[in-house]
Amino acid sequence: MLLHWICQKKLSLLIWRRGVVYEFTFDQHKVPLSKKATEYLQKEKEIEMATVYQFELKLLELLDVGSGESSEIEE
Repeated sequence: MLLHWICQKKLSLLIWRRGVVYEFTFDQHKVPLSKKATEYLQKEKEIEMATVYQFELKLLELLDVGSGESSEIEE
């Protein structure tokens, strides 16, 4: 989902750095599937799933642990 958010927002993967700490803030949405959909997935696709989750990234913050400064990327 995070990669999907980056692509949606057209953020370059070059902004990511190795060995750096990021803090994430996101919203979580939860929707139960209908009984019919649950039964179909279980019988036809052999998938046991009763709920769908969607995560929406709200804030991505690069933490500079050594200096105490941070850089934010907001939606």
